[in-house]
Amino acid sequence: MSTEPTVQLSSVPSWKTSVLYGSVGAGLSLAAEEGAFSLMTRFGADCSSRANYITMVDSLSGVHPLIRVVLKILAFVYLAVLFPIYEEWFFRDALWIEVKEEAPIYKGLRITSNVAIYGASRLSPVGGVVNLIAFVGAVAEGVVFAALREWSGSWKVPAVAHVLHSSVRLVF
Repeated sequence: MSTEPTVQLSSVPSWKTSVLYGSVGAGLSLAAEEGAFSLMTRFGADCSSRANYITMVDSLSGVHPLIRVVLKILAFVYLAVLFPIYEEWFFRDALWIEVKEEAPIYKGLRITSNVAIYGASRLSPVGGVVNLIAFVGAVAEGVVFAALREWSGSWKVPAVAHVLHSSVRLVF
């Protein structure tokens, strides 16, 4: 009798389920992040400096308009699609701590440690209050993404949510 672990393919969500729940997760993460920024603004923080890379391309001087369009498309593909997929694979798969015990305290510790690492990845050595705002926003969205990972059992659901979240943030 083999003691090899088996993979239950039925526990992995289909792509339709991933898109559906990822869309819901994107909405929740946007709401959580905007709530965090709203709260920080209420306490006097200036949140107007959140980076919008698409408008940064517009600020380039002396660049042909066609080059600007290409740069905007490349920035969008990288920032709204490729980077979020990489982040979710890294944080919700490679760094996801599998625990033997399924007690709620272990699940809570797994999510908390994952969110702390995700939030810390957004910190920079400079920035002051803006740095704190980025951290609070990252923690807010990280909670949603980690909860989606825990609930779905796959890193693909939070990846869909992250792509949709990043797409909305870049467009608006």
